[in-house]
Amino acid sequence: MVKNKVVVLLIVIACIPAAWGKETPADPNKTDTQRFEQAYDYILEENWGAALTAFETFIQTYEKSPYLDDAHFWHCYAMEKTGAQDEDVFECYQTLVKTYPKSQWADDAKRSLITVAERLSDSGKTEYGAIVKVMQESENKEIALMAIMALRQIGSDRALEALAGLYSSTQHRAVREEIISTISQFKSPKVVPSLTKIIKEDPDLHMREQALFWLSQKSQSKEAIQLMEHVALNDPNHEVRDRAVFALSEVREGKGLESLKKVAKTAKDVNIRQRAVFWMGQKAKSADVVQFLEKMAFEDPVTDVRMTALHALSQAPEGRGAKAMMTIGSTAKDIETRKQAVFWLGQQAKSDEVIQFLENAVLKDSDSDVRHSALHALSHAPEGRGVNALKKIAETCEDTDTRREAVFWLGQRAGSDDVIQFLENVALNDTDAEIHQTALLSLSQTQDSRGMKSLMKIASTAKNAEIRKDAIFWVGQKAKSEEVIQFLEKVIREDSNPDVRKNAMTALVYAHQNLGVPALISLARSHPDTEIRREAIFWLGQSKDPQATEALVEIVNDMK
Repeated sequence: MVKNKVVVLLIVIACIPAAWGKETPADPNKTDTQRFEQAYDYILEENWGAALTAFETFIQTYEKSPYLDDAHFWHCYAMEKTGAQDEDVFECYQTLVKTYPKSQWADDAKRSLITVAERLSDSGKTEYGAIVKVMQESENKEIALMAIMALRQIGSDRALEALAGLYSSTQHRAVREEIISTISQFKSPKVVPSLTKIIKEDPDLHMREQALFWLSQKSQSKEAIQLMEHVALNDPNHEVRDRAVFALSEVREGKGLESLKKVAKTAKDVNIRQRAVFWMGQKAKSADVVQFLEKMAFEDPVTDVRMTALHALSQAPEGRGAKAMMTIGSTAKDIETRKQAVFWLGQQAKSDEVIQFLENAVLKDSDSDVRHSALHALSHAPEGRGVNALKKIAETCEDTDTRREAVFWLGQRAGSDDVIQFLENVALNDTDAEIHQTALLSLSQTQDSRGMKSLMKIASTAKNAEIRKDAIFWVGQKAKSEEVIQFLEKVIREDSNPDVRKNAMTALVYAHQNLGVPALISLARSHPDTEIRREAIFWLGQSKDPQATEALVEIVNDMK
C-alpha cells in the first residue's frame, strides 16, 4: 500500500520538470546552462544512472550556478530512482530543504522527505517515524501542513496513526484542524474511533466541533449517530451541543433524523430543541418529518418551540409544509400559533390553494389578529400572487377596517397598471371616506410616476370636493416636477371649491426646493380673484428665494 502511494507521489513529481526554468531566461551560451540541460535530458529519458552522475558533476563544478538548487533536487530524485539506500535518499532531500529553504523545489523535497521517512519506518526502521513528530514540533506551520499532505497521500493505517500522534502533540490550532479534516478522508475503520476520541476528550471546543462535523460527513453508522445524539443531549457546552445537532442534520440519506426528533422532544435546553426542529425543516423531504413538525407546532408546551416548528414547516423543500400550516392556521386552539402559521404561509404562497386559504381566513376567521395576519400574508405572497385576493376583499368584505387594510396593502404592492387603476377607482367611487383616503395614500406611496398621474386625475375630475382636496394634499407631498407645479397652478385658477384651491396653494408653497415660486408669482400678478392674489403675495413674502423678492418689487412698482 505504501509503495503504491509513493509511486503515485513520484509520478506527480515527475510531471513537474517543465518548472525548472528560472524567471529570467537562461543564456544558452553559458556552459552551466548547457550542462544542466544535458543532465536534465537524462531525466526525461529516464536514464537514471547517467542523470545521477551528470548532476553530481554539475554540483561539484558549478557552485555559483543559478541552477544549483534544481540540480540538487534532480540529483536526489535520480538517486531514489536508481534504488539507492533510503537512508541516503532521505539525507539528500533533507540537505536540500536545509540548504535551500526558499527554493522552488523545497516543497517537493519536503514531500519526498516525508514519504521516504514513512517507507523507512514501515521497513522496521522506526526511528524515521519521528520525522513527522519533528516536523510537527517545529514552529514552522507550513512544514507541519506539508507532513499532513504527505500522510494523506500515503493513506495507510500507519499514516493515520501518525496523524493521530501528530494531533496529540501539536499546539498549532490550524494544524490540528487540518489533521481532523485529513483523518476524515482516510478509508479505514479507525477513522470513526479517532474522531470519537477527539469529540469525547479534547478540551478545545472548536476541535470537538470540527470533529463532529467531519464525523457526520464520514459515517452513517449507528455508533456515530448515537455519539452525536449523546453529545447533543448531554454535553456541558452549549456550542458543542449545537454543533452536534447540526452534525445530525448533515448525516447523509437522512439517517440522523430519528436522533434529531429525540433531541427536539427531550433535550433539557429549549434552544437545542429549537435548533433540532429548525434543522429538521431544512431536511423535511418526507411526509414523516412534516407530520412530526406539525405535531410539534400543535402540541409542544413551549411557545418558542411551536413557533420554530412553524418556521421549519415554512422552510420545508418544495412547499411540503404548506398543507400542515393550513391545518394549523385553521384549527389550532392557540391564537398566536394560528397567526404565525398564517404569516409563514404568506412566505410560501405559491399555489392557488394557499391563496384561497388566506383569502378565506381574512373573510371568515373569527379572530381579528388572524385576519390581519392573513391580509399581511397575502400582500407578501411571492410574485404578487395575493393581489387579486386583496382586490376582492377590498371590494366585497363587510368589515370596513378589513377593506381599508386591504387597500393599504395593495398600495405597498402597486407594481402594475392594474393595481394603480383599481386604487384610482376606489378613491373616486368608494362611499366610505376612510377607504378613499387610504386609496389616495396608497397611490402616493407608489415608486414611479403612475401613482402621481392618478392623483392628479382624481384631483381634477372627482365630483366630491373632499376627495379632490385630499388628492391635492398628496400631490403636494410629491411636488418635485414642473408638471406637478403647473397642475397645481391650474387647480388654483380653475377649481370652483375654495378649500381645494387653498390646498393647492399650500402645496405650491411647500413644493420641493422652491419649485412653486414661479407659479406663486404668476398667481400674484394675474389671478382674477383678489383673495388669491393677496394670498400668493403673502407667501412670496415668506420666501427667501431671490425670484420672490424681485417679483414683489416689480408688483409694488407696477402699483405706483
